[in-house]
Formats: sequence, C-alpha cells, structure tokens
Amino acid sequence: MAANDVVSLQAIIQENNTAQERSYEISVPMPVGAVFSDFTSQNQGRIENNALKWEVVKSANSTSDTILDFDILIVDDSAPGPITVSLTSELLDREFTSVFNPESFTGIQIEGAPTLSINNGNGLSFEVRETQQLTIPFTTTDPNGDNVILTVSQTSGTTANVQNNENNIIINAPNVTEDETIIFNVTATDAFENQTTSSLSVAVTNNNPPVIDSISAPSTGAAGQSINISFNASDEDGDALNFSINQSQGSSGSFILPNTGTSASFTLSVDDGIDTVTQVVTVTITTPPPSSGSGGGAMQWYLGVFLILISLLRLKRKTV
Repeated sequence: MAANDVVSLQAIIQENNTAQERSYEISVPMPVGAVFSDFTSQNQGRIENNALKWEVVKSANSTSDTILDFDILIVDDSAPGPITVSLTSELLDREFTSVFNPESFTGIQIEGAPTLSINNGNGLSFEVRETQQLTIPFTTTDPNGDNVILTVSQTSGTTANVQNNENNIIINAPNVTEDETIIFNVTATDAFENQTTSSLSVAVTNNNPPVIDSISAPSTGAAGQSINISFNASDEDGDALNFSINQSQGSSGSFILPNTGTSASFTLSVDDGIDTVTQVVTVTITTPPPSSGSGGGAMQWYLGVFLILISLLRLKRKTV
C-alpha cells in the first residue's frame, strides 16, 4: 500500500448462541497513519473521540453474523511498515458490563524502500592499493520485513572484481598505472522493487615498487671457485620484501662458478607482494679448465721422440 490508497475492512460480530439478548458497543480507534474514509451508518455508526463506533444488539439464540463495513485512507505522511487496526467489543447487559480483549489486524502494509547502512555510517570514501582487497561492511533492513537483495555496479574507472555476501562488499582493486578513483553504486531492492541506492568512492593508489640499493658480488672468478653475492633493497611504501638469488630465497648466498663457459649470470629478485624488480649480475670466469686437446698433444710428443729414436738407429746401422 501507498499514500492515498483506500483499504476496505469488515468488523464481524458473530452469532449469539446464548438464551439472552446481548448488546455490544464496537469501537475501532483511528489507526496511526490512516483516517476513516467511509463506514456503514447502520447500528448507529459514528466517529466519536477519534474512534469509529457502533451499537449492535444480538437477539437470543441468533444464528447470523453482523457485518460492519468501513474503509481507511492511507495518509501522505504515513511511515512505511504495518498499520494496526484494533477492534474492541464491549458487552453491555443489565446484570454486568464486560470489555473483551481487543482484536488487532496488521495485514495492511505501507510499502517503503529498504534502509541501507554502509561502513557502519562512517563514510562512503575508501582507499586501497592496486591489486589489494577492500572489505566494506553493510547492513540492510526492510520496514515491511521483505527479503532484500544487494547489488553492486561499477560506474567509472578501471574495472575491479566485486563480490558481496550477507554482510560485506568485497572489492579486489585493479592493476593501475597511476592513482585513480573508481565509483560504485550499491542498491538494496526488496521483493516489491522498492530500492535504496548509495554511491561508493574508492581511491586506488598505484604501488611503488621496491628499489635495489646495493649489490656485493665479484666481477671475476676462477672456474669452480665459490663466490659470495648479496644485495639490499628498500620500499617507499614500507612493504615487507621478499628476496631471492637465482630462485634461491634470501638476499645473500654462496655460489660455485661453473667449469665451463666464460661467464656466469645470477638473477637478483625482490618483490613487495605486488611488483617484482630483478637485476642480473654477470661474473667473468678468468681461468678456464684444461683444454680437452692437451692429452693428444702429449701423445704427439711421445710419437715424435719415438720416430727420432728409430731414425737414429737406422743411421747407426748405415755407418757400421
């Protein structure tokens, strides 16, 4: 129901199954949020002291109900929620007067939009670093007790991944190249399409990657030699840093130069959980291992000596 709607109701006084005539005064107080717009004038129907009243006489052993019709009009400033209509039946008799417990009817609902509270009322502007997760609490209530569905839609900025559960809006910030602000509309909708919408502003800040400040490593080394490498790094955002050298965790380590090749490369890596910075250190191998052809040269030397000996023996035989 909404303002200016009219609701038709009935007060039903049931049969009198006693052997005595009964006289009743029926009273309906003016409901909060409504006014009486029409009612039956039978049975002395009237408005008295801000209540609608009738006098009903039920004959002894009567078998029929008495039906009293009336209408209420929803006023403009009615608050959303149920309108309570109460009916009081007072039995008037020569011997006694009795007021029965009032009957209440709450089936009239003035429809209203859900209420939406975000971040416990502590503001709708937020800040998060790129690729990080932002969790925003919310609550919804409906004046009519209807189920409420929450939807979140992004209206500007680099696309973010957004989810929501029963109590939180979860925003996974996008990767950005510079600081930017993204906007979301949050809408609470009840079963009758009544809606309440709020706008969220999320400032996404670009991450400052770590910086490698210094490196300690030899420029040369002999094949098979053990060398020490270490480096330092800093982060403008104060993030915890993760170090590795050739995928070995840590900012320092000992390494053996290979026996082959003329140089060895070592990859230094540091990350802050968002960005990774790497730098390659090259160490020149100054003393190569013995040539694989040296053994053949020695054999050739021995072969030369052998040939000389043979030649000398032949020479001696000729001179004898």
